[in-house]
Amino acid sequence: VACSKRGSNFARPSLLGFLYQDWMECSADSQTAAVDETSRPTVLVAGAGIAGLSLALFLERRGTCNVRLFERSPDLSPALGAHYGLNGALECLDRAGLHHVWAPLLNNLEHMHFRSTGSPLKFKFNLHKAMDGTEFEGKFGAFMRGEFQTSLAEALPPGILECGKEIVDVQEGAHKVHISFADGSSAEGDILVAADGINSLVRGLVFPEMRKVYAGYKCWYLIHNDPPPDVFKNAMTELRSKDAITMVFSAGRPSKHVVLVVKRAPEEPTREELELGALPEQFNQIYTECGAYKAGLVTEEKLQAATRLLHFALYNMPPGATTWSRGRVCLLGDAAHATTPFIGQGANQAVQSAFCLARLLHERGIDDYHGIFEEAHSIREPPTSNVITTSAALGGIRVPSVEEGCLHGFRRFFSYAMLHVLPAKFWGRRLAKAMQVRV
Repeated sequence: VACSKRGSNFARPSLLGFLYQDWMECSADSQTAAVDETSRPTVLVAGAGIAGLSLALFLERRGTCNVRLFERSPDLSPALGAHYGLNGALECLDRAGLHHVWAPLLNNLEHMHFRSTGSPLKFKFNLHKAMDGTEFEGKFGAFMRGEFQTSLAEALPPGILECGKEIVDVQEGAHKVHISFADGSSAEGDILVAADGINSLVRGLVFPEMRKVYAGYKCWYLIHNDPPPDVFKNAMTELRSKDAITMVFSAGRPSKHVVLVVKRAPEEPTREELELGALPEQFNQIYTECGAYKAGLVTEEKLQAATRLLHFALYNMPPGATTWSRGRVCLLGDAAHATTPFIGQGANQAVQSAFCLARLLHERGIDDYHGIFEEAHSIREPPTSNVITTSAALGGIRVPSVEEGCLHGFRRFFSYAMLHVLPAKFWGRRLAKAMQVRV
């Protein structure tokens, strides 16, 4: 996806968008669009991932700030594959009148299946029934990251997104923040929001003490553009072997076949090890060892014709950060609260954080940036820290280890059995409460 030529004028808000007139302010406040743009404050946003694109969209629709969005890569080409569990994020997009941005891309997940290579027992969880009647009904599914990211970017007016802009320096003055790029150019704004991911360049420059933490897992990720077998459509299947879990699901429109293998790895892998692990021969060995071939989750033919093969380690940001801001610079999304993927909430939380920050900037004005950053942190830090710790705990339960004892195995069996035994409505209420929008 090329940058600086993307975007189109906004369509009228969807019906759902009109239900949230406090956001759109479709009456008198809509006239503020005529305000001279040169008199508006400027928000600089680093990183055109899900968080940065969402923030730019939310701010642009408010119309009270000029937004400049900078992406380090020469074009918008996401490296990873899929998102799921974007319930709260979709609610935020609906509140902003952006239902049309995500609705055509959602691949609904209706069931979850849990199997084991060493046991005939199978557990099934009805996600559709669990979410029925909650605020997230019809909003739990899987997206392809690239499709979702492209749709967000295309909703932006032309000129906001600039690619090939690698930030190399950040300097704060009395009234402005100044950023310099590797190409020799620069930009100036009232605040800088660093939404440039878990490997944030801005965080490294402004918050050098805040570092990502290795979570102890390695992943092998396959994407095939053909849909998976019918048994895996609109469902997520998890296969547990003696030292790995393999997850298979369909994502995107049209449906793509996604296969993810996760294994424990106490030692953090080197870049060279990760590059070697991305070879088809390594995937073939992993699929053989974890039983993915035998269980019919993937075939050698699909491996050879895969659209994308990725091998990467999992990291997270430490929970409980006392601040996400320093002066006129604020962290957002994975730069602030990256999590492991075991409950599928990383992008979900990023969009909610973007919505919260955009709301506060609109309501209180950018001159109060320090108070806004503090309030955004007070609202968003508790739920994001809870996601980080919960995901880490569930990873410990879900991903087996050759060295684990009987107690750990029993705990996993008990956890899966409760999903099967207790009514789906019970879990639906608990999920809805745990994932409620806090913005």
